Amino acid sequence: MPIPREELPSLRRKRIMRVALGILGAVLLVAAAGVIVKGYSDPGWRWVGIAAFTKPPSDYQPAKMLWDWLQLLIIPVVLAVAGYWYNTQQKQREAETSQDKQREDLLATYFDRLSDLLLKGELSPPAEDAEGQGQAKGKGSAVARARTLTVLRRLDGDRRGSLVRFLSESGLITAKILPEDPAIMTAHEPLKGQPILSLSDADLFGADLRWADLRGADLRGADLRGANLRGADLRGADLRRADLQNANLDGANLRWANLQDTDLRWADLRWADLGEADLHGAHAYFARLQGADFRGANLQGADLYRASYGTLTHWPVPDFNPDETGAIERD
Repeated sequence: MPIPREELPSLRRKRIMRVALGILGAVLLVAAAGVIVKGYSDPGWRWVGIAAFTKPPSDYQPAKMLWDWLQLLIIPVVLAVAGYWYNTQQKQREAETSQDKQREDLLATYFDRLSDLLLKGELSPPAEDAEGQGQAKGKGSAVARARTLTVLRRLDGDRRGSLVRFLSESGLITAKILPEDPAIMTAHEPLKGQPILSLSDADLFGADLRWADLRGADLRGADLRGANLRGADLRGADLRRADLQNANLDGANLRWANLQDTDLRWADLRWADLGEADLHGAHAYFARLQGADFRGANLQGADLYRASYGTLTHWPVPDFNPDETGAIERD
């Protein structure tokens, strides 16, 4: 699971500290080895205390050598280092526990407030006029959207997934798909109505959305890097300019989805259904396309540089040449 973006600065600091300590440890080991070798080989370094032993006179009182002082200091130093490490680990565990509780409380409060708006009818679906067009949404939609975007930024990947599933199951972010009847369905008009709540520009970094129902969801500009969307239903979803780098879309249904200028670099699109999807200007460098279905899709201007495809990949038209887009065959 990808690391939440807000935790990246602290992880970078820890990584830098580990590298610095490693370098310091290596320098100290080299210095210690040099001192030991010098102490054995150079009579002038007898103060180290590890030179070859010669029996002294009976009344001789030896001076304290470096090795004698190290023997006195090594135990306190080891204890101090062990205590520091233990305290650091304890504080880190306490901070993680506290942060986890804060996120859980935040999500519970969000569920309570959204449920209250639903029960009061302030997030009711838009009414339809005689021509079947949606009218004004509930007055709480703007408040709910602002609250949703704020909460999402403070959650981890698993809880982001839980929040989106709650919105989906409440019917707030999905739109009804028209019957799959060629006499009714067209590539440009697959939806009936619009979602009540937009998730455009939402922070869904690393969200666990496996098999989620996101039909017709408004995800324009959303940050879905590293998200797990395996088997998700994204039919008719608006993903224009969304960031799906490293996202798992294995087996996802993206039929009729709008993926114009979407970032699909390193995304896993194996066995995904992209039939009649619009990928104009999409960036899919190094994406995995084995078994993907692009029949009827718009790949004009799409960049598939080094994207891998297989013999079971279906392209928009029979004479489509994927090699011209920079893709490479690799089963």
